[in-house]
Formats: sequence, C-alpha cells, structure tokens
Amino acid sequence: MVSVLLLTLLPEISFGQNDKKNDSLSREIKPLQQPKSSSVMNSTEAPLKNITVKSDGVQTISSGTPRTQPTIDQKIASIEDHIKAIDIKVAHVSADPALNQKAIEQNWFEQMVDIRVKLVQQRDELVIQKNN
Repeated sequence: MVSVLLLTLLPEISFGQNDKKNDSLSREIKPLQQPKSSSVMNSTEAPLKNITVKSDGVQTISSGTPRTQPTIDQKIASIEDHIKAIDIKVAHVSADPALNQKAIEQNWFEQMVDIRVKLVQQRDELVIQKNN
C-alpha cells in the first residue's frame, strides 16, 4: 500500500531543476562582439577572433594570439631534452631485467638508437644554421 502511494506521488515531486521550466528556454545567447574602443590596435594585440573560410566551405574560427614559430634555440633545447629523455629511459629499462629482456626481444634498444641518431643530426644541423 505504501509503495503504491509513493509511486503515485513520485511524478509530483520536484527536484529543483524542474521548478523553472520555461526560464531556461527564454534566455537568449548574446553574440560575441568586438570591444568598442576608439584606439587603434597595436601590432602585438590580437583581434578577438579570426575567421577563415576555405574554398571547400570549411570555416575556421580562432581566437587569441596566433602561435609563433619556435626559435632555433628553442628547437635545439627541445631536441636536447628529447635526447636526455631517451638516455634516461634506456638506463631505466636496462636496469630492470624483465624490461631489458622484453626490450631486446622487441628491438626497442635499436629503435631508440635510430631515433637518437636522427635527433643528434637534427640538433647538429640547427647548430650549424644558428652559427651561420
């Protein structure tokens, strides 16, 4: 009897989000607008948004400042960090017999040597480019 009474009253119980059903539907979404200012933007300031439409109809919208290309010094530092990470990982894997065996079976050490050689070549090319 009590369960029947609860089931009949359950649809009448409100949990707060149902109290204002039409309130959320009546809200309008306001479009994003450029700030109104009489001053001209500096070259370092970015517009609020940048809209690009490609020939195939794809529209790209980006906001904020555009990403800058890393400098040669930043590229060199990134490559050196990658080389250090490889050296640390190789030392870690070599120290654990189970991981060492698995790495040998999967030729992981050879792959790391190949990647490291390529990174050293890239770093050397960037150092030459920087010095010229």
